[in-house]
Amino acid sequence: MTIKKIESAKPKDKNYRISDGNGLSLLILPSGTKTFVYRYRRPVTRKENNITYGKFPELSLADARYLHVQAKALLSKGIDPGEDRKVKKSEESQDNSFESVANEWLKKNSTEWTSKTHRTNQGRLENHVFPYIGRMPIAEITPKEILGLLQRIESKGTHETAHRVSSLCSQVFRYAVFIGKSETDPVHIVKNALPPITKTRKHRAALTDPKEVGKLLRAIEDYPGHHIVKQALRVGLYTFTRSIEIRGMTWDEVDFDRREWRVPSTRMKMRKPHIVPLSNQVRSILTAVKELSLPSKYVFSKCCE
Repeated sequence: MTIKKIESAKPKDKNYRISDGNGLSLLILPSGTKTFVYRYRRPVTRKENNITYGKFPELSLADARYLHVQAKALLSKGIDPGEDRKVKKSEESQDNSFESVANEWLKKNSTEWTSKTHRTNQGRLENHVFPYIGRMPIAEITPKEILGLLQRIESKGTHETAHRVSSLCSQVFRYAVFIGKSETDPVHIVKNALPPITKTRKHRAALTDPKEVGKLLRAIEDYPGHHIVKQALRVGLYTFTRSIEIRGMTWDEVDFDRREWRVPSTRMKMRKPHIVPLSNQVRSILTAVKELSLPSKYVFSKCCE
């Protein structure tokens, strides 16, 4: 077989082959398609089988011969080259599946998220995405398939979940592009196909009337409960921090010299450290509590019981 013979070969009414020897041949279809194939007998059953190497000119004659040498080497060892290719293709498909890439992305981001966020993101993918496109090679997933996935969720009336899943899938695809397992993010093409979420404004209770603020201050000062709880309430007013942060305040977070309360990232909602300046009033409260020498690492130990 030569390049000249391959290029000059014309299609006929039926399939025919041009042999290169040792089982390698060029199969020419009536449509004009030219494909390199290997006809051989399986090692155990001795049944005839064919391996398709690729089409010409996408696959050159030299490359076809190289693949053929590899297949012959396997056959000489008693290994069926056709089955070997199936196994390798299956393994490669699993490594490049959407589920495999998504799990890799989840693991990579697990240190940046809270455990709750990680569980939520993983749950959304496992419940709404993996059963439908999880096993598909991520590079072969089309915008149409993504749209069908999102519309399936949206049809159940869970509009916000559909948008959340859309965002998650988009991040997985962008990660796949970054690591070279996909060339595009199909979610980006269809993201506007979902109807927008209609958000209802939530009015949260807040004191805006100075008289009402005054009543709150007097109520705290007249609080009849435990002394430590009362001091915690007073610190909350001065620092505008959440109750969970005040309850979890430890003495090693308080720096009297620098007049700072350093809340570590592990206790913050956004997982970022937060520095709270200590006013004179707060320093006085904390100093008074410290002088009580309570046997606890927590500043307001009574609040943690």
